[in-house]
Amino acid sequence: MGYLLDAIEKYLKQNPARFHMPGHKGTNIFGKCNFTPLEQYDLTEIKGLDNLYESEGCISNLEERVSKILGFKSIITAGGSTSCIQAMLASVCNPGDKIIVDRNVHISVVNSIALLNLTPIWLFRKPQEDCAFGAQISAEDVKKTLNANSNVKCVFLTGEDYYGLAPNILEISKVCLEHNVYLLVDNAHGAYYSFLNKHPMQLGASMCCDSWHKTLQALTGAAVLLMQDDFDTHFVKKRMQIFSSSSPSYLVLLSMDICADYLYKEFETDFKTFIERITEFKCEIKRLGFDILNDNEASVMKLTISGLKMGINGIDLAGILRDNCIEPEYVDYNCVVLLVNMFNRPQDFERLRKSLQNIQKKAQLPGISYCLTHEPEVACSIRTAMFAESRKVSIKKSEGCIAGQILPKCPPCVPVIMPGEVISEDVVSILDSCGYKFIDIIEEEGALI
Repeated sequence: MGYLLDAIEKYLKQNPARFHMPGHKGTNIFGKCNFTPLEQYDLTEIKGLDNLYESEGCISNLEERVSKILGFKSIITAGGSTSCIQAMLASVCNPGDKIIVDRNVHISVVNSIALLNLTPIWLFRKPQEDCAFGAQISAEDVKKTLNANSNVKCVFLTGEDYYGLAPNILEISKVCLEHNVYLLVDNAHGAYYSFLNKHPMQLGASMCCDSWHKTLQALTGAAVLLMQDDFDTHFVKKRMQIFSSSSPSYLVLLSMDICADYLYKEFETDFKTFIERITEFKCEIKRLGFDILNDNEASVMKLTISGLKMGINGIDLAGILRDNCIEPEYVDYNCVVLLVNMFNRPQDFERLRKSLQNIQKKAQLPGISYCLTHEPEVACSIRTAMFAESRKVSIKKSEGCIAGQILPKCPPCVPVIMPGEVISEDVVSILDSCGYKFIDIIEEEGALI
């Protein structure tokens, strides 16, 4: 019938173990309400159904309920955490403003910097032997950078990253408060942190985004922007509307209504049972000889499994899992990342257990670092580079050229090189190890700072 439909149906026929987003894992989240056919609920802003960006009826009531559940002012969106990130930055910054940014941010942050013409001051991570992306940003790192830079509008950090690791938001929020700057946090992967009392908002963040489709049961695109009481939700919505579709999906919004009901009534009980089971399952994995890289973190809906001690790298491990109809969320040389929650079936975990049991131990392998050992030279602004004419060249021949595009370690994850930066030998090595063959570059004479 259609190429996309054919591809999806081919995947579904495998009856795969879905250790990837979205968090509903293919379960029928609309089942309790018997929404058949579902198409009849695919509506728009007609009379009685409110308006997402001028809400004063049913959508406003839903947002009030979300705020009550999470404990902070909340705005819902069908545009994912990307819409929230754009709105957060647009709400606290003006074009040309300086912001301090964790280098390991989602590419939507970089795109927002270009669109809003902001000046980023990067927080580069220090290499750390047991973490491929480097050590987490510390409160001291933030304090030092704030002391060295005046007129900074905000600090933007990634909360839980793809490995399931997070910085000390509590201590960093204290530093930001002392310097009178906003702390914005991308908490896309940690929507459930409110139920652990470790949510960035509970730890002092000014604004934060949660993706409800990553770990909760809402449809893809469902997200919430949370903010402290001193923010005007009407103003923030106007900023969000600048970047968002004028036709938000009512099916996505409806899924958030259902998800909010689940969070209010059943989630805590199910979550407690899930934590007990996943804690036990992690112990089984470690007994087989594998490492859980995020074992001591708040993150419980990620299994970050490394087989390097078993003599198998993450890429080969992912190949074995896929041969057994197990699809992970993220893969690199060091590990595979599986998104897990209460909607994964018992047979999913049993399939995973058997796949890992059959791996024979070999000589231990060294890991690969994706952490840059130096700050790249900046030839022009991100905005200039992203809108400049570019041409494609081989990664192996790109050293010394100016990057004209964002190339992440794992789409849509963390950029290795930012547009406008000079490509170094380190960058070439990392991109090559990630499997990239080409990169867009811009001509030097066209690059203006």
